[in-house]
Amino acid sequence: MVYVEPGEKNQWEEKIKLRKIQEILSEHSQEFINFHDLRIVRIGKEECVDFQIVLPKEMSIEEAYNLSADLEEHIERFFPHIEVSIGYDQP
Repeated sequence: MVYVEPGEKNQWEEKIKLRKIQEILSEHSQEFINFHDLRIVRIGKEECVDFQIVLPKEMSIEEAYNLSADLEEHIERFFPHIEVSIGYDQP
């Protein structure tokens, strides 16, 4: 599910950002089971991309942390002014 938080910015721009973030997550999809609840939340002029990833049960906390850091870095290369917030689920 993809959700765009209402705001002043052009929703078309938001859709383009979300599509690019989906591509980035797809590039890393072999490292996790799935992702969901992808959305951009805006507070004032600040933007935060927020999503959940479903991790394999056997993934360690350290591996989850490294995956999260890699995803954040990859997203921030394209969108340096967007904060990244990643939540975790396990099946």
